[in-house]
Amino acid sequence: MPAKYLYSILISIVFIWTACSDSQEQRRRFNPAERTAQLTEELDLSEEQAQKIEIIFTEQQQKIMQLRDESSGDRYEMRETMIEMRNEFDEKIKSVLNEEQQKKYEQIQEERRAQRRRFREDRQ
Repeated sequence: MPAKYLYSILISIVFIWTACSDSQEQRRRFNPAERTAQLTEELDLSEEQAQKIEIIFTEQQQKIMQLRDESSGDRYEMRETMIEMRNEFDEKIKSVLNEEQQKKYEQIQEERRAQRRRFREDRQ
């Protein structure tokens, strides 16, 4: 086989592998069990709190999937609905946490918002 074809095949394999690993990372990041495990570690949640929060994350995931399926393609409307949903679920999560955990949760959320802002600014 000529080197040109081997090079093309190699590039294709690398591209497909990268795309698949990014997709798996994206799914894992939104997996309710993974999100609960991360929050349990960050906030030192009790087993009861972790169970309640995993239920909240599962409900959130289902609502987001439903919203995407029912979306009419209006990205602005979908964005507004997602913000409302995020606020609703943040309140549900806070209701499970004690005062100290709530403060830490708010700090974590603010750090994540700042990261998203920086990411958006870097893309422009």
